Order: sequence, then C-alpha cells, then structure tokens
Amino acid sequence: MLIKRVLNSLRGDPFGGVSSFDPQSTTRLAQMRNAILAVEADSFTTQERAWFARIEELREEMNASEEMLEAWDRPWLDESPEIREKLSIGASTRYETAISKAKACKASKSGRACRLLFALVRHTHPESVVEMGTNVGISGLYIAAALECNGSGRLVTMEGAPSKAALARDNFARAGLADRMTVVVGDFNDTLDGVIAAARPVDMAFIDGFHDGPATLRYHAMIKANAAQDAVLVYDDIRWSKGMQAAWQTLAAEPDTGTVIDLGPVGFWTRDQPGKVVRARYRL
Repeated sequence: MLIKRVLNSLRGDPFGGVSSFDPQSTTRLAQMRNAILAVEADSFTTQERAWFARIEELREEMNASEEMLEAWDRPWLDESPEIREKLSIGASTRYETAISKAKACKASKSGRACRLLFALVRHTHPESVVEMGTNVGISGLYIAAALECNGSGRLVTMEGAPSKAALARDNFARAGLADRMTVVVGDFNDTLDGVIAAARPVDMAFIDGFHDGPATLRYHAMIKANAAQDAVLVYDDIRWSKGMQAAWQTLAAEPDTGTVIDLGPVGFWTRDQPGKVVRARYRL
C-alpha cells in the first residue's frame, strides 16, 4: 500500500526511529505516525466501525437529498482576490449559495480523510479541539465520535453559513454526539478570537475553511498562541492554490516548528521534536 511504502522509505530518518505501531507512545511524533498506520492497516475496532457506519449513513442520506439549503451571504470573499480568481468569481459577482444538501455534502472530506482525523484524535487524546469549516458536519462527526470513544474532550466547530451550520447541528444530534460539540456561526474574523479564548489551551485544530494564504497564516498565529505546547494543527488543501502552498511553506519553516508531516493535500504541524520534517505524500 502506498502509505506503508512511503513510511517504510522514511524509517529511521525523519521519524527518528519511530518505525512501528506503539499504542503506548506519548510523543506526538509517534502518535501521528500511529494514526497514519491505523488508517493504512484499517485497524479499527468494532465500536469504531459502528461510528463510521452511522456517520456514512448520514452522508449517503444527504448525498441523495434534493432539498435546497437557505442561501447565505459571503461578504468575506471580497477579502480574497485569490479565492475569487480560483473559483472564477468576478469582482462584482455574488457567489451562488442556493445549493442543495447533496451539493454541500459533496464538498465534505472523504471517508478515508475523515478516518485519519478520527485516528489522530484517538491517538493524541485531545481535550479541546477546534474546527474551522463545519460545512454539513461530516468531518466534525468523525472528530466528535473519536472524542466519544476516548471518553473525554469537546469540539468547537465554526461555520459561516447559517443553513449549513443548522444542518450540521441536526446531524450531530441524530448521531448522538451533540454533547461533544458546539457549532459557532459567523465570519471567522468575528468569531475566531472568542472561540480560541474559550477553548484554550487548544490541543488540536482542523483548519479547513477560508482557503486564503495570508488568512491561513493569521489563523495559524492566533491558534498557536492559544494552543498547548504539544498541540497538533491540521491544515487542509495546502496545495489548493499558490497562496495556500506559500502559507504552508511559511508556517512549516517557523523557528518554533517541531514536526510537520506533509501528506499531499493535508499537513500536520506540531512543536514536538524540533527539526523534524516528514514528507510522506499521498492522496487521501
């Protein structure tokens, strides 16, 4: 399998001798590797698979739905010429937001990518998790399910579209995970300060919202300043645009960066074990 071949090729080098699955490991480097290996080996318990099935049933239901979501405004797009250009949105064009549940859901992370988030939560045992970009709640459901399996921890997930946030809340309730999460609605510029102040120290963050390079660097600085020393920050779509690529390269090169794991479309960042750069690229 591709991930295993990549990891084997790195054995004893950037992973610093962390070459096998060790469920008792307390270092973030080993825990992140264990999460990747768990997905590669598909080594999940019956209880964990039951959560996956429950969440994927909700995904399938939304993918089959023709129900329209209530439209919402996206004034924050005016702040990013990069995103408007990437999405071919003219400077004076209102971004179309009258979409179906199915179209919104299809923008969710794949099952494999979500299982990686799940495994990361299971192996690092965060108490405080922040997600930027709820969408309809699929990735948040996997994170919250992992917290439930851990028996502790809470997720605060942030969404700019009220109709998508409402749908996500409903999905969390239907999955039986409402007690593990809070949905915050609004522009990240207005909500992030309050969220991270209430959630600190942040143990894990999944940044998958406003894919603008300079904005991503601002989010990184804000979250890092309120994060635990061994926090894991996960960045999605790090190659979505030139701006996102530049942002990823910048934060990976910061003086206090410890380990960065480059998984192609996704990157992990932590202060753990300074000087380690793991380039384990594959497609989720």
